[in-house]
Amino acid sequence: MGMIEKFLMTLEDNAIATTGGDSKERLRKVMLTLYAMVTVVWAGLCIVYGVGESQCEDDSGTPNPSSAPVPVISGERDALMAFYNQANGVNWNDNTNWNSNSDICTWYGVTCDNELSQSSSSSSSGKVTELKLKKNNMFGTIATEIGLLTQLSYIDFDSNSLSGTIPTELGLLASLRHLELDANRLTGPVPSELGLLDNLKEVYFQSNNLSDIMPSELCARRDNLGGELDTLIADCSGDGNEFGFSDIVCACCTTCF
Repeated sequence: MGMIEKFLMTLEDNAIATTGGDSKERLRKVMLTLYAMVTVVWAGLCIVYGVGESQCEDDSGTPNPSSAPVPVISGERDALMAFYNQANGVNWNDNTNWNSNSDICTWYGVTCDNELSQSSSSSSSGKVTELKLKKNNMFGTIATEIGLLTQLSYIDFDSNSLSGTIPTELGLLASLRHLELDANRLTGPVPSELGLLDNLKEVYFQSNNLSDIMPSELCARRDNLGGELDTLIADCSGDGNEFGFSDIVCACCTTCF
């Protein structure tokens, strides 16, 4: 039995022992209601904050499945570390200060805006606004946690070996202006969620193996249609390009390779 249950049962026994008649029954109902409320709140804490397994046991002493350790992203440091790990950061050409206790604003390729305040408990001096990791020997996939870097306005992953699909979570980056993913090994379609980005001005997809049709939601952001997007480049020549990359159908691209 968990420590919360033991505490409430002890409290109930002591209170009821000194009460009689109808008052005893009313008190028992109150205690049962209190027990249910605390149990729900405690279960929520187990899930959201990942408190210790021993503190989230059920009455049988078996750990509650909902309390199994799960990755909890508590801030930009955790989001950056998720990206680092999935992109094999240990093998980057330059990973200065990454995976350390240093201010994340000092990590190689990371730029912060010090005027965008973090929480008082944060160990960084500002919010991450740029990730510039061009030609840095990155391989693996782009972590979905990148969507948690809410003030990110500039991404440059040009000329690496990133694979997998473009994460739809990029559509959460409302401040994103510049997205440079060219010269990687990305596959699959361009996510339509990029069409949610009102501030997007420059997008580079060429020299990948993307497929399907450029989303109409992104095309609608072109500057000739009243949007901000003035540069959209992809492998869309229609006859395969000289480097052998697959084509994407794009009627709104500014340049096709």
